[in-house]
Amino acid sequence: MHEYSVVSALLGQVNAQARRHRATAVHRVRVCIGELSGVDPELLASAYELARTGGICAAAPLEVVTVAARWQCPRCATDLARGSRLACPLCDAPARLVAGDEILLDRVELEIEDEPARPAEAKPAAAKLAVATTEVAKPEMAKPELGRDWEASHV
Repeated sequence: MHEYSVVSALLGQVNAQARRHRATAVHRVRVCIGELSGVDPELLASAYELARTGGICAAAPLEVVTVAARWQCPRCATDLARGSRLACPLCDAPARLVAGDEILLDRVELEIEDEPARPAEAKPAAAKLAVATTEVAKPEMAKPELGRDWEASHV
């Protein structure tokens, strides 16, 4: 089962984001798994449950979003119907898979401590940070850059 190595890479990226943002806790982890990625979502969730114990993700539930396979013509961008021949019905070009093979760390909700406030300032004690859209390294792939996109909001 390679789901354990996928979860290991996933937790490595979550831990890196937590360190980067000086997080004190992780509240939620969401991943997008393509139906053609070779990853079984149920086995991934089971592996996550075992691997998260004792770490910063111990209380963070895992949300798995399944992404349907989608094929498209690379020449004219025509979407192909599910189950159809993998060639464009308009120009007969071979189809290209445009979605459905990804393993993507889509969102991580972190709790971060604000820097100490100056006496004249009133700041909340903690903030909630959502880090989004990072591809999880497949076991045979190199790790991609972390955190292409993120947003922050106060609790």
